[in-house]
Amino acid sequence: RGLGDVYKRQNGGSGFFANIFNRNQNISDALKGVEYKPIQPASLTRSEQQIISSISGGDMTEGSCSSLALAYAGNRAGYVVYDFRDGQSREIFSSRAIIEQIANLDGVNSIILRGTDDTICAERLMSSMEPGRQYYMATGAHAAVVRLNNDGIYQYLELQSGTPSENGWHSLNLRDLYSRFGCEDGQSREYANYLIELDSLQNNAEFLDLLGYINTDESAQMRGASGYVR
Repeated sequence: RGLGDVYKRQNGGSGFFANIFNRNQNISDALKGVEYKPIQPASLTRSEQQIISSISGGDMTEGSCSSLALAYAGNRAGYVVYDFRDGQSREIFSSRAIIEQIANLDGVNSIILRGTDDTICAERLMSSMEPGRQYYMATGAHAAVVRLNNDGIYQYLELQSGTPSENGWHSLNLRDLYSRFGCEDGQSREYANYLIELDSLQNNAEFLDLLGYINTDESAQMRGASGYVR
């Protein structure tokens, strides 16, 4: 998993995912001091499965779900983007305040729902999805790429398993919202839930520029067989 303030909620107010960014902090200010590695266009056209295989793996960070989903969007746009960077980069891109700014970039199609029941919010977001399109969804304690496939089945994209065959599309139902996304109901305060259409995100120059703060050297990725889904 890996959404900052949710981890804080579930673990009594402390932990690595503390929500260190306030709602008013600009994303460019938050990224000061973070290493920038420009993304490069891919030299060859890759299939979706080739992209999934190239960027997925056992997560050996504190939880790169959000930044990894954004890296997938960059690869889908035709660039080579690796993640599993960890550190401040991961913290920033798992912060709800920063996710909200990405969702609100000019020309990006997104829906933001706030509520005390994660599953109600998630199911409302899912009901707005169009068949064949892919989306970034952040709800509960997890973020992932999701879709409604052409057979009418909701699915999420796993990218964090140390078992390569487990990385790829999985069905997304109420059970998965609880078990994989860590959704909770009847909370004492409202939390934001996000759905961002990938096509519109991939066509946004500002988003593509931000990916340089996620991108890392292939050899420096904190992923491996000993890592696991978070």
